[in-house]
Amino acid sequence: MELLQVPASRKRGIHASKRPATVGSMIQESVYPTMGYKALGRWFLLKIIRQTHDEHKVAMGAAIGMWVNFLPLPGLGGVISIILAWIFRANIPAAFIAQIPSNPWTFPLLWWVSYAVGRQVVPVQEGSISFGMLMQNFSWEYLGANIVPLLEGVLLPMAVGGQIIGIILGLITYRIMYLQVGLFWDKRRARQAALAALKV
Repeated sequence: MELLQVPASRKRGIHASKRPATVGSMIQESVYPTMGYKALGRWFLLKIIRQTHDEHKVAMGAAIGMWVNFLPLPGLGGVISIILAWIFRANIPAAFIAQIPSNPWTFPLLWWVSYAVGRQVVPVQEGSISFGMLMQNFSWEYLGANIVPLLEGVLLPMAVGGQIIGIILGLITYRIMYLQVGLFWDKRRARQAALAALKV
């Protein structure tokens, strides 16, 4: 299955319209793009892939961004993904795009899934603070008064579970992106060779 294959019946976004964009349409586009999130993600990836032939760099960048999604550090995903991509010589735009799923709307779900997985691995004392208790009483005062129980009962399982999920999804992301980028450039080279042969 080619994830980067653009369907002939694709839905084009507001950028393709000849009409000038209004302030309202620009705000709407930033919240929910008219071309859809899937097409927007494909468009970003295609722009990245067309700038480099190195499957490893793009795949490594995407894997780093996917792993960063499961770090319990809200608001720092973009910075962390860029720094790690630079350190590991990976594709920085790919890393930044891959960490976009971790945002204020998805943080609770990502944290809960990480916590649920971590609870299966990290032993937690009976009666300790749970993820549900944290969400129900979430405030700076509550965090400050219960920092040690929260570290033992919530943050440690969340961090361990996030690493387990992040590493697994990062490896899967690397494999998928490596194959997709290679397939993209193989087809492009074959098409260019066919066109060159016709001109001879």
